[in-house]
Amino acid sequence: MSGGAADLAVAGLGTGAVAALSGLGVIATYRVTGVLNVAFGAIGMFGAYLTRALVVDLHLPGLAAGLLVVCGFAPLFGLALEAAVFGPLQSRAADAGRLLIAGFGVTVLLVGMASAIWTEQARTDAPDLLPNTAMRIGGVDVSAAVPVELALVVLVGLALAWFSRGGPAIRAVIDDRRLAELAGLPARRLAQVGWVAGTMLAALTGVLLAPQLRFAPETLTLVIFETLGVAIAARLSSAPLAILVAFGTAIVQSELTGVHLSGSAGSILDAVRSNLFVVLLLIARWHWARRSWGQDTGSGGTARSARDADVALVDQAQADQGEPGL
Repeated sequence: MSGGAADLAVAGLGTGAVAALSGLGVIATYRVTGVLNVAFGAIGMFGAYLTRALVVDLHLPGLAAGLLVVCGFAPLFGLALEAAVFGPLQSRAADAGRLLIAGFGVTVLLVGMASAIWTEQARTDAPDLLPNTAMRIGGVDVSAAVPVELALVVLVGLALAWFSRGGPAIRAVIDDRRLAELAGLPARRLAQVGWVAGTMLAALTGVLLAPQLRFAPETLTLVIFETLGVAIAARLSSAPLAILVAFGTAIVQSELTGVHLSGSAGSILDAVRSNLFVVLLLIARWHWARRSWGQDTGSGGTARSARDADVALVDQAQADQGEPGL
């Protein structure tokens, strides 16, 4: 690999680490609760704005503010989501469609609250909690934040693998929460752990990503939401595959900045490069929809609507997942 290509690949590691954390957060919640948390982006956005408010308005140290949001606000919000929204829905055996609608409702609520509290003005003053200095390794400039982000990905991946040792109990909660509770399994406690882990990783994703962007409530929510494709491409179950997809997509995105074409081809390339995680999300969704439609038509069914395809994505992931494991 040439020096320029190596520099670009290393530049993509930071984005890849954040995308991997995002994907692992979605998977963590899904593997315990069976809920595809489409509010992940909004939770990350709100966490980023809270951190900024603590630093800029209340003058707290950046690291302290980040820890307060990720380890304080996020777990409490996750418990609130489980207790007030998704727990009651699952206790009533709500289908995947209703759970998705609830997730989008939480997204609208958080974006509206952030816009009302902090306005819709685009900002560039999010505090950078990690070192922004550069160090040279093997002739390549590497941001000092990258090793920290890589370590976080490894730790989260290992934690998810350790937690997945309780496979049968977790699977029972996903299959039927009410029956799991009747069987004496700690269904609610497991669900709470899943939501706490997911919201903490969502907040961490927002806090790490915001300093790299010119952001507003809607735009930051969408940027984080794009990384949902990482979890979907990993079938909402495989942590190693999610990490591989995240870093692979980010590195390809970074390498494409070194490719220059003229005319309409250049415009298309720029659009694909800047929205590569969106492309990944669309491809992953298309794959799941095509797979579901193929099964339906093979059994005499008819083509589904887009909403039904999203529901089928969740249902098919549950069918493929089997007992949770790394």
